Amino acid sequence: LAELYEAGSFEKLVEGVRKDLEKELGRKTDRSIRSQLVAALAAKAQFDLPPTVVQSHTREIIQEIVLENQQRGISKEQIDEKKQEIYKFADANARERVKISYLLGRVAEQEGIKVTNQELSSRVVAMAMEREEQPEQLAKQLKESGQLGRVYEQILFAKAVDALQAKAAIEEVPIGTLGPEAASEE
Repeated sequence: LAELYEAGSFEKLVEGVRKDLEKELGRKTDRSIRSQLVAALAAKAQFDLPPTVVQSHTREIIQEIVLENQQRGISKEQIDEKKQEIYKFADANARERVKISYLLGRVAEQEGIKVTNQELSSRVVAMAMEREEQPEQLAKQLKESGQLGRVYEQILFAKAVDALQAKAAIEEVPIGTLGPEAASEE
């Protein structure tokens, strides 16, 4: 087995697997921290959202849900039967997305965070590699479809969360030590 993975020996294979698992745990922990930061920020902020922006996002989410279900072979009639549920889900999701977008946009503004052309180009190249496409072709598609702005926003918001994470007082607690009421207070 060690030879198959070019590890040289079983011990090196075990060490490599251990390092990979530690890296994955680190990534999961980081994602969890970032998610909790955004959730805490959203929970504490209360403000009115522009109805037209929420409606636009709600329509987009509904379209995504319908398309996804159609691709899974769900009939139009079955989708129509659930349209009220789909709308409620899409509306709640849109409100949360819009709220988080405004909050992270404000953080980026206050912190003076910008996205460089190099960062945008690097992200497009990475996306193209994942999709096995030419970067120039993907960039053209993103620009024509209006999705390049979303890529820009993703980078900006990630940098805003980086800034929040750098300033946050993060405390590790053992799993299961926080009750539901303590977790919601944080």
